[in-house]
Amino acid sequence: MRYVLYLDDSNAPNRSVIGGFIIEQNQIVGLVNALKKFKSDHDIGSLDPIKWSPESSGKKAEVYASQRKITNQKEFRKKVLRFIAERKLTLLAAVDLSPERKKVNIQCLQDLAGRYQFFLHEREDRSSGAVTLAYPGSKQTRDYSESFDRLCREGTSFISQNLLRGSSKINVALPRLERGITFSFEDHNDLLQLADFVASCVSWSIRNSPIEYWKLIKDSFRKRNGLIKGAGLLVYPSNSTQIDKLCK
Repeated sequence: MRYVLYLDDSNAPNRSVIGGFIIEQNQIVGLVNALKKFKSDHDIGSLDPIKWSPESSGKKAEVYASQRKITNQKEFRKKVLRFIAERKLTLLAAVDLSPERKKVNIQCLQDLAGRYQFFLHEREDRSSGAVTLAYPGSKQTRDYSESFDRLCREGTSFISQNLLRGSSKINVALPRLERGITFSFEDHNDLLQLADFVASCVSWSIRNSPIEYWKLIKDSFRKRNGLIKGAGLLVYPSNSTQIDKLCK
């Protein structure tokens, strides 16, 4: 079985989030068609993009004109999140709260790749996984590509917390991840538009009440021993407590 992890980022002055979802490749066409119907049901053209916060000015204003005609954007966000939850996708996200976010974003991508490897390993068949990331700009594209290629060759590591043994460093090989990231423009990729809603929902919920949006997709995040933190929702620095309210 082949899977694809779709990721987008959401940036704010004091945090950034990389998030999205894992989907079986043979389910992609069905999800895209369902999203196009969803758009049509809300008077959005099948080729028009949707976004958590659609631009209302500048070059992208016209691109999101169909969505901005919707009076209640708050309710529309909830409908998209419910749409995501109903598809039984596996969600992942990494939150970066460090002051050096450009550098640490690469670390977040590596940590997500490690959890993606665990997800693939948990499948009964010899599953493989590809990664599609929203285009971040030419320089970051090069940085991400070089980092991910090195990651696939050398593996990654993380600190495991155990009540009996304390902290320990665990090295993780990534044999099931396909070498190379695919970059795509979010405006032209329906599934990256859904990834934007995942990342933006996490970012919004950290600073606001998590009840309004977060509860709609919380159960879709990857879990380990029933826990979201460290399994489907990651944070950097790892000792930060800012995502704890989302993980209860």
